[in-house]
This record gives sequence, C-alpha cells and structure tokens, in this order.
Amino acid sequence: MDWKTFYQNRINSTYQDYFNERYKVFIDNIKQIKSEADELFELGCGIGSVSKSVGGKFSGIDKDPFMVQLSNENTGTNNFVVGDIFQYDLNESVLKVSHGVLEHFSDEQIVSITNRCKHSIHYVPLDKYVTPSFGDERLLPYEHWMNLVNPVYYELFNDNHDLLFIL
Repeated sequence: MDWKTFYQNRINSTYQDYFNERYKVFIDNIKQIKSEADELFELGCGIGSVSKSVGGKFSGIDKDPFMVQLSNENTGTNNFVVGDIFQYDLNESVLKVSHGVLEHFSDEQIVSITNRCKHSIHYVPLDKYVTPSFGDERLLPYEHWMNLVNPVYYELFNDNHDLLFIL
C-alpha cells in the first residue's frame, strides 16, 4: 500500500471529526500560537488535516505529488505544493507545523529540519504505540525527543502516546 491509497478514503469524510478529537490538544496549541502568525505552513502536509482544523490562511509542502493533490482536494484549495523539506525556504514569519512527519527521519535529519524551524510546533507519536500506523515511523520515547530538539515547550497527551513540542 502507498500513502495515497492509505489516505484517499479519508478525504472529506468523517475522518476529520476523528482527527479533530484525537489531536485536539495539538490543534488547540496551534490556535493559541497562530494568533502571533498570519499563516500556517504544513511541513509534510499529508492530506491537510491540520490546516483544515485550524482554518485561516494556510499552505504547505509534501514530497509526494499525490498527497499534495489529496490535501488540496481535502481543503478545497490549491495551497499545497510539491516540495522538499530539506531544500524549501522556510519563511520565518509563518508558523511551521508538522504532524506525523519528523518520526520518518533520522536524528541527524530531524536536527537539520528543526534547526530551520524556529517558529514551529510539531506532533510525533511515541513508543507507547505497539506498531507504526503506516510506513517507516520510528516510535521513540519522549525523552529522546526532548534531548534531540530541546523544545521551549512540550506536552504529552492521549495517555502519553503522543507528544507535541514547540520550538
């Protein structure tokens, strides 16, 4: 199964309701921070669920053109484009957000990404999950993330299965 197949049935479905409830703590934190920024920018936008939840002005990138297509369809926009997270110009004036993205990279790559994301909030699943949901997720303990990214704020939620951190 590929990413498009995994996500395409979630477009404009009841999945958004599930997403809004499951990640409410994450979404609420974004809304609190977003008042300081005009635009939300999703790194690895997936199907644009974060942008759809938060609303307002948003855009984002994903390396997979099919995921970009799905995110634009899901949000009814053309705000998402194909882009490489390592080469894309990450504008300091926008709030950068990732949801379920960073755990797909090595520690060195994560440090490279987060060093470029000073005005940002991120979500990662933790090692409390028994298996990855799809793909090559590294389910790490929250202490590993703390040592790796040194956030200014973090919060565990969903019975300590999930972590959000702010840089």
